[in-house]
Amino acid sequence: SKSMIDVLRRHLNRDPPKAMIDHVVGIGQNKFNTFFSRFMFYMNYSQLTTAVDQLSNMDFGSVSRVMISLPEVVDRRRKMKVPNATLLFEAIRVQAPLFVSCASGYKMIALSAVSQSIPRLTIMEDDVLLPDNFESLLVTINEYLDFLGDDNWHIFSGLIVDLHPDAIVLDSQVFKGLQFVTIDTMVSMVFNIYNRRALEMLSNWDHINLDANNNTIDRHLENQVQLRVVVLLPFFAGHDPHVKSTLWGFKNTQYDSMIAKSQELLLVKCGKNCSNVN
Repeated sequence: SKSMIDVLRRHLNRDPPKAMIDHVVGIGQNKFNTFFSRFMFYMNYSQLTTAVDQLSNMDFGSVSRVMISLPEVVDRRRKMKVPNATLLFEAIRVQAPLFVSCASGYKMIALSAVSQSIPRLTIMEDDVLLPDNFESLLVTINEYLDFLGDDNWHIFSGLIVDLHPDAIVLDSQVFKGLQFVTIDTMVSMVFNIYNRRALEMLSNWDHINLDANNNTIDRHLENQVQLRVVVLLPFFAGHDPHVKSTLWGFKNTQYDSMIAKSQELLLVKCGKNCSNVN
């Protein structure tokens, strides 16, 4: 109809602002650069060091949360839920060993954060299960971390999959009705908050060491000396049981008993100080 033609003509003749064009082109260029760098690495046309250098350029802006994901793992991408005000980071895909893909992603995010002097960053994985009151709980958690001061914590861990039998409870406090415990070790990357010192630890992960027994990214953190890890009891986050681990290939349900045992062990270690935890 004539009215439709008139509407189309007006829109076709309307010049969008240059800033809008620059913004859209910039987004497209960044996505192209990211996925082309990932492709070159996966096809062995470039080295891991090159890929890390090229992709360690996240612009966080005012955002302090990142979700890390592999776009090739379709079943996880379909089920993932990215919270508001959270950047999505496309991790690189490797042919083998698989843990390098996960660890190098954290290294790239951390390098970007350190270069921009980010004081605190939340990094979560795409299979995380967040509580219904996630936002309000997160406010209280960050208030507690502020209360502690950066010298008294490195990482807030949303859950611990495999608590070391020799883990030591360094502190235990109830803050605004929540039971916080500080320990000297951790093994889980599903949902963590890192201060600047912990981001530096992540950025120093050694991509040359291909031993999965001691150089997965969480083991790398566990091996740091004088580590201070804060957790909530009960644990803050969970694993989506309906997806598979991209690292080990089994369903996340295999983690359930490990997480439960870790929480029970931490309760025992905390003793009377955590006697009110349900």
